[in-house]
Amino acid sequence: MELAYRGSVNRWECDENDHLNVRFCEEKIWQTLVGGLLQLGAITEVEVDELPARITCQHLRFQQEARIATPISGFISVLPSAASTQFNVLAQLRHGVSDEPLCSSLFAVSGLDCATAEIGQLEFAHSLPKGIESDLSYHVLDLPAALAKGFVVTGRGVIQRIECASNGLLLPHNYMARTSDSMPNLWTYLAGDERVSDSEGGAVVEFRRQYHQPLRDKQAFIVVSGLLGARGKIQRFGHMMFNSGTQACCASAQAVSVRMDLNARKAIALADEDLAALLQKQVQPL
Repeated sequence: MELAYRGSVNRWECDENDHLNVRFCEEKIWQTLVGGLLQLGAITEVEVDELPARITCQHLRFQQEARIATPISGFISVLPSAASTQFNVLAQLRHGVSDEPLCSSLFAVSGLDCATAEIGQLEFAHSLPKGIESDLSYHVLDLPAALAKGFVVTGRGVIQRIECASNGLLLPHNYMARTSDSMPNLWTYLAGDERVSDSEGGAVVEFRRQYHQPLRDKQAFIVVSGLLGARGKIQRFGHMMFNSGTQACCASAQAVSVRMDLNARKAIALADEDLAALLQKQVQPL
């Protein structure tokens, strides 16, 4: 287990739920991943910019909220995968005082030099899939076909230089940033409002992303999103990020989310009538 990051939650990193937003959580995960791999000798500084292209999949699980001024420590551990050229790398954020896990992200990464690295061990149980057990199969569709299945356009824009590594590759946490920005548009489509009330919000508890083709600086993109299912306290969403020019799917993701009572800080079930209305807009199966 390698300590690779120390920091805290800033006010400007918190969202409408008054906790660390997923985009900034993933940015701290990225710093943990890169810093840890450098410390372990698994990559060199020259290779840092190529790291986004070496990641094929990322699976995140959120264990606890991180609220303003929470001290955070980031740890990394590396294990070989079934593929001989690929490694599973766990980057985990922990509370800086209690040492309890806050968020765990398991990356599938190729091209690491781990033969001589001092490989640490973290508890992987926190990061193993729980509510998402497979990749999003809709990524085989082109943009018109995805829209025909019930996905809707929730975001679009142009990749900015500040979002990329020095070689122009969009950094992983900025895929999350663009997806997070799109969510109010999805909720507006599904429920007529981005929030149920001032006392309720939504929070991601698990997220899985596959990378298919890189997005780069100055490329236009389109985000499409849709409801995959819902029951009780849980909603499942699918997201795809397309290159506007080529119409190719560059990244696809599934998210498990809950409605949240912002006063009690607990997940709550949707009312039966709200659930029924949501399911009428569920995307069609492949």
